[in-house]
Amino acid sequence: MNDHFDDSLDPHLASEWSVAANGKDWTFKLREGIEFHNGDIVNAQDAVGSYKVRIQQTSGGRAGTDTQIFTSLSGDPSDVANKDGSENIEVLDDLTVTYHLNVPFITMDVTMSEGNGTFAFINYDLWQEVGEDGYRENPVGTGPFKFVELDINQFMLVERFKNKGDDHYWQIPDFDEVQMFFVGEGVTRMAMMITEEAHLGDVPSLLIPQAVERGLKVVNSTLPGLQSFIHFGGLYYPGDPGYNEENPATIREVRAALNHAIDRETLLETFFPGGQAVMGSVSHFSPFQPHFKHEEWAPYAYDPALARQFLAEAGFADGLGMELITGPNISGADWYPDLAEAMVPMWTAIGIDVQLTIMPYGNLLSEIRNLETSDFGTEQRVRAYGYRYGTRPDMGLLFNGINRYLPAGGGLTLYSDPFLWDWLQTWQNSIDPVERTIMEQGYGDYAYDNYTHIPLFWVNPQAVINPKVVVDYVANHKNFGPVRRLEFTEGVRE
Repeated sequence: MNDHFDDSLDPHLASEWSVAANGKDWTFKLREGIEFHNGDIVNAQDAVGSYKVRIQQTSGGRAGTDTQIFTSLSGDPSDVANKDGSENIEVLDDLTVTYHLNVPFITMDVTMSEGNGTFAFINYDLWQEVGEDGYRENPVGTGPFKFVELDINQFMLVERFKNKGDDHYWQIPDFDEVQMFFVGEGVTRMAMMITEEAHLGDVPSLLIPQAVERGLKVVNSTLPGLQSFIHFGGLYYPGDPGYNEENPATIREVRAALNHAIDRETLLETFFPGGQAVMGSVSHFSPFQPHFKHEEWAPYAYDPALARQFLAEAGFADGLGMELITGPNISGADWYPDLAEAMVPMWTAIGIDVQLTIMPYGNLLSEIRNLETSDFGTEQRVRAYGYRYGTRPDMGLLFNGINRYLPAGGGLTLYSDPFLWDWLQTWQNSIDPVERTIMEQGYGDYAYDNYTHIPLFWVNPQAVINPKVVVDYVANHKNFGPVRRLEFTEGVRE
């Protein structure tokens, strides 16, 4: 698991792990005696089976850590039903498995950690017995809470798996039950907290002062949980289906103009008061990672005159069209539509005709991942996506953003070009930490100088609690918001 306070890795389901000198062979030893919620004991075959189920369910182009591991295990996307990479997972004994990768992957332990949600363990014998539908109806896991009931778009109810004093490898919760409500509107969540219908909630940052006035207590994530940024659609390696050399965003000066038109300081003060966030400079490079030379990446200055100059140099002195797309229900970032709306007049002021499109998160994610839908034809406009990623102590998120070029494909359509393609191959195959850090700094310099994204903020997520019921809630929310690690919610004792 990822530590609350420094994101380092601590033993969780695995009691120990190691990697061979070649950076390819990873061995994990599971804890002995871990129970599934139905009483079955976890074993190494569940590790293999969980991988097989996860890959089968997500092989249709899903991005992220699943695809990264799938590719590293030599899975064949053209025949995933018969060759999914699991043939390269070796069971050494009931509690030990080795993943034999085809490429070095020296941070696979980070990718496999619970903070990235990669492989929640599935009771594979039960899955084979009841099938996908049966498992969906009554899922069985290993964590501190077990499933009770789900009403789609309404709520999920879970109950404590073990009681205080019982033997369990993880944190035993204070509360017997937890009911999580799905409430899309921030004002409604705030009302539920005030009327005590809910006792812990994700309240929009603009409503935090009102929450405090009403006697609620603010709790902060122990670490910055997410990075927010805008990335440009259609910037692919030449030859990709979505590549279009007429796309204005392929011009560095256009990207520079869009960056310098944003008054980040005002946005920061408005949406994230009280130090809840800091300005970003390079996407995927947390300012809290000390081994990078962040002083060379000052946030882009707000300079509308310079922005107009860049547009003129790019051949768009008379203006340019732009579609900005974001979602209202992005976990941990429900403020994105308001933030996007606040940026529209800033771009309008330099001659950008902005169309703001708000779509459900699922649709947004599908569009970002679909190369074809980002093909603009001959239209002279920029398409951009307001999005967020969680944080990681390594560069795995960046890898996920451009791993479309690897056999598994399916990565998010972030900025890519021939330089990055070459960079990725060298970086991926390096097992020297010093060399990798130097390369990553070089990538950061390249991204900063070329305005590859529109970096916005690194946000430390907040939640509010009712102090009549909850004493404290100490967790690293990452980009999930206050539904993560609820077992660390400390209840009031009378």
